[in-house]
Amino acid sequence: MKKLRIAMVGVGHDHAGATLDALYRLSDIYDLVGWCLTPEDDPERPKHGKIYSKVKQYSYDEILAMDDLDAVAVECEDNYLSTHAIKFIKKGLHVHMDKPGGQNKQEFDEMIALAKKSDKQFHTGYMYRYNMALDEAFEIVKSGKLGRVYSVETEMGCYHQDDKRKWLGKFEGGMMNFLGCHLIDIIVRFLGFPKEVIPLNFSTYEGENKPEDVGAVVLKYDNAFGYAKASARECGGLMRRQVVITGTEGTIEICPTEYYVKGNMYSDMRVNLLSDRGAEWDHRAPIKTYGPTTRYDKMMRDFYECTQGKQNPFTPDYEQKLHDVVLKACGLLK
Repeated sequence: MKKLRIAMVGVGHDHAGATLDALYRLSDIYDLVGWCLTPEDDPERPKHGKIYSKVKQYSYDEILAMDDLDAVAVECEDNYLSTHAIKFIKKGLHVHMDKPGGQNKQEFDEMIALAKKSDKQFHTGYMYRYNMALDEAFEIVKSGKLGRVYSVETEMGCYHQDDKRKWLGKFEGGMMNFLGCHLIDIIVRFLGFPKEVIPLNFSTYEGENKPEDVGAVVLKYDNAFGYAKASARECGGLMRRQVVITGTEGTIEICPTEYYVKGNMYSDMRVNLLSDRGAEWDHRAPIKTYGPTTRYDKMMRDFYECTQGKQNPFTPDYEQKLHDVVLKACGLLK
C-alpha cells in the first residue's frame, strides 16, 4: 500500500488540529510532511493545540514549492478555502478542503472547473457524511422501509462566546454558512436538490450590522420539505443536535447526532416503523447507540481511499450544486 505524501495548509478551521491529528495517527496510509499557516491565519492559533508541535512547520511558500507532495488538506478560514485550493489543484495534487468553500461563487466555480479537468481527487469536509447513524439511516431509506420520505428536519446548536458570534459577521447568513451548511448537506443527501430555498436568518443582537448568529432555512420539493436550524446562542445545544427523517411508513430520529463520552464520539438513533407499532401515538422505538468513533479519522481515511480509486459519490458537480444551495440559504443567491 503506497502512502500518500501530504501536508496541511492553514489552521483557521476550528477543527484543523483534529484533522492534523488524524493525518498524524493514520501513519499506515499517510506520510505527513508538515503544516503551514496561510497569510490570513492567526499565528497564535497553533499554540492551543499540542499536535502542532509534533509535526514540522513550514512556510506557505515552502509547501507550495514542494515537488514531492501527493496531496494537501486545506484547513484555513472559510472565505479563503477556494483561493488556496485552486493553487494546489493547479499543481496537480489531490485536495481535501474544509467546507463549504467560501462565499465567492465565481471563485468556487473556477475551483470546480479545475477539479473536473484534473485527474486528481477533490474532497470536502462535510463531517456528517461520516456519521455512523446517518449512514444506517440512509440504508434504511434506500431499502424502502420508510416509504416515501416527505420531510427531513435538522438542528445544530451550540453556545458561542461574543467574540465567536461577532466573527460570524464576516459571512452573509452567519451561522447558516458556518454550521448550517452541514445540515443542508444532510437534507440534500436524503431528498436531492430542492426546487426552492427560503432563508430565515437573523441576529439575536439588537441594532444594525449585527452577526446573523441564528439561521434557519426551508428547502422546498414536490410533496416534501427540508428544514435546518443552526444557532450560536443555544444553551446545551450540542445534546439537542438532531435529524428527524419522516416517511409514509415510518420515522427515524437521531438525537443527539453526536455526543462525547470520555473523548469518544457516539450517536443515538430510534427507528419507528408502522410495521412495528409505529402507528401508536405514544410508541417510541428503543435507542440504538453507534460508536465509539472519531469524526476525522473516517473522513481522512475516505479521502485516501478516493485517491486510490474508490468512487467518490460527492462529485465536483455535486459539490457545486450543493454550494449554490448553501449560498441561497445564506441569502446570497436567488
